[in-house]
Amino acid sequence: MVKKPDEPPRTPAGRHVTPLGIRTGGKAWLQIHSSIAAASLEVLAESGWGLFTVEGVADRAGVSKRTVYRHYPDKESLAVAGIRILPTYDGWVRGEGGTRERIKQAVARGKLFPHYLAPVLSTCIVHRDDVPSLLETLNSHVLDPRINAFDEALADARAEGVIKEDIHGFQVDALVTGLLLAQYRGLPEMNTANKDATVMADTIWKFISK
Repeated sequence: MVKKPDEPPRTPAGRHVTPLGIRTGGKAWLQIHSSIAAASLEVLAESGWGLFTVEGVADRAGVSKRTVYRHYPDKESLAVAGIRILPTYDGWVRGEGGTRERIKQAVARGKLFPHYLAPVLSTCIVHRDDVPSLLETLNSHVLDPRINAFDEALADARAEGVIKEDIHGFQVDALVTGLLLAQYRGLPEMNTANKDATVMADTIWKFISK
């Protein structure tokens, strides 16, 4: 294929090359774009990278394979887009109420995706060498923002003198992640999202409070 002057670069298959998981468009286009990313996250969590396919995502999203390629140029960018919509706690721990309540609010929001983090994290680690963008995206767009958000909340609580001085965001995030992984394994049995969030927030508070 002959590239015209000033034409955006294309892949060998003829599709436009764009940054991983990022494209722009009108309202309807963006709705389809988001629905494909959501389907990508579901398929990646269920199948892992090894069985993750563009066809599978297209079927889940209810669109054609050609439509998927209009939004994401390849399988890798599609998986990256899915990972990027996993929730962080940025903004949620800055809400109203004390630190304990704000942590509960953050955990409750994060529990809308309880079954996705564990398998996605696993497949990102397994394929960290052959597809490094997966783990890099999970770190930069999900895990690091969570840690930073907790650090901000903990700084406020530390100034109020209600938590231990040596507690940091990465410790709290590791505890939250561990609790979610335990629930993914069925230990303990999951209840309603609100009840689970309360239990998790109470567990975290016992760990960090004075």
